Amino acid sequence: MARLQQKTTTGAGSCLVQGIGLVLPFAGFGLGGLLGLGFGVLLAIPLIVIGARLAVEFRCGNCGNKVADKLVKKCASCGSWFGNTDD
Repeated sequence: MARLQQKTTTGAGSCLVQGIGLVLPFAGFGLGGLLGLGFGVLLAIPLIVIGARLAVEFRCGNCGNKVADKLVKKCASCGSWFGNTDD
């Protein structure tokens, strides 16, 4: 019985989304002053959270194959069943 391993990647998509989220408040301040800063922060927080979620991937603890998500019960590559993944 294998375990799911949660890994964090530095893929281009997740880094791009987080980078836009970090730059947005400064761009908003430059374009609209304090009001633009406020809107930039409101838009930046969800982008940073989404980018962080895009960076997480799950792998089989037995063979290291990437699996779709944490709800997968069996590895498609090696056939191992995943045990309790609540912790």
